[in-house]
Amino acid sequence: MKRKCLWLGLALWVSGCMVPGKPPKGVPLGEVTEGVTNLDGKEVVLADYVGQVVLLNFWATWCPPCVREIPDLQSLHEKYKGQGVAIIGVTNDDPKAVRKFVQRKGVTYPILLDKGRLEFQFGVAALPTTFVFDRKGEIVAVYVGSRSAEELERDLKAALGRVGKGI
Repeated sequence: MKRKCLWLGLALWVSGCMVPGKPPKGVPLGEVTEGVTNLDGKEVVLADYVGQVVLLNFWATWCPPCVREIPDLQSLHEKYKGQGVAIIGVTNDDPKAVRKFVQRKGVTYPILLDKGRLEFQFGVAALPTTFVFDRKGEIVAVYVGSRSAEELERDLKAALGRVGKGI
């Protein structure tokens, strides 16, 4: 029995931090008016991103699938920078550890420090969890667990293409 528990714990750790429960509900970006801080300590309000396509990724430094996604997220950030797309990471890890991690990994997209408020508001129960929003701030995709750059880019392109189609 003890061995089964160890294997189950290891499997959950490797696949991400899974907590049984409902799938993430998310909320439109325009409804997220509480601020969180960025790595410089400045307040950021997600509602201010309405008008851009947003990929919001909840992650942690200790989460292997989260760490594996970071190079893809960084590549997407570099590719779509200045084109109305924002890649944003959200973590509730220790700010000092996050700063070191981000510097070591070369992450240049915005990282927000959450004290659990956004995780709760979005119904995040597993890491990584990613939301993609169109320019109106509406959710167009939700992923629990890591995804390939191709999948994420497909959703970003689809969200960018929604403008001007009356959606």
